[in-house]
Parts: sequence; structure tokens; C-alpha cells
Amino acid sequence: MAGTELSGRLFFQSGPLAPYSLFAKYYFLYDTLHRGAQNIDYTQVGGSAKLLKWQNPERETETADLSLTVRYTKGTSLRTLERNDEVYAGLTLKLGSLPTAPEVKAGN
Repeated sequence: MAGTELSGRLFFQSGPLAPYSLFAKYYFLYDTLHRGAQNIDYTQVGGSAKLLKWQNPERETETADLSLTVRYTKGTSLRTLERNDEVYAGLTLKLGSLPTAPEVKAGN
């Protein structure tokens, strides 16, 4: 297969739109072995909204957040070659985060 993949994500670091993000993905892969018999043409668009966020003020790795994700998918699936035309909505609960490296002080 030969082709292209395009994707993008729009998000905000701060301000009133910080809990929201949008994304889009597009794949087109041409089936070179079978003269285009199994081409993949796949589009996915969606958005996410962080509903709740919690962080322990004493330990920065103790976090939790709850997000709502909505996406629309249309086209031929990348792995199974099945045709898709679906809307998905789901909740994601994330517990914890990766610890950050300890700071190294100058002169030590």
C-alpha cells in the first residue's frame, strides 16, 4: 500500500476554551498489489471536553479527570477493511499521571 495520512488537533492551553479540543484524521492508502481493489479511504472527526479535574495539592502525580469524547468515523477501516459510518460518544476517566523528574540544583 502507498498513500498519505493527514491529522490535526486544535486545543487551548488556557482560558475559557482550555477544557475543549477538536481533532481530524484522514487516511488514503492505495492497494498497489491488487490494483486498487482494497483501497483505504478513512475520515474521522471529533472533539473532547474535560468535565471534571482534580489534583492533590501536596502530590502533583495524584490527579484525576473525567472527559467526554464524541467522534464521527466514515470510510474503510485501516486494519479490518470494514466499511464504517458511525458516531461514537464515550466517557474517559484518567487516574494519576506520570511523575516528573526531580529538579537538579546548580552546584550539586
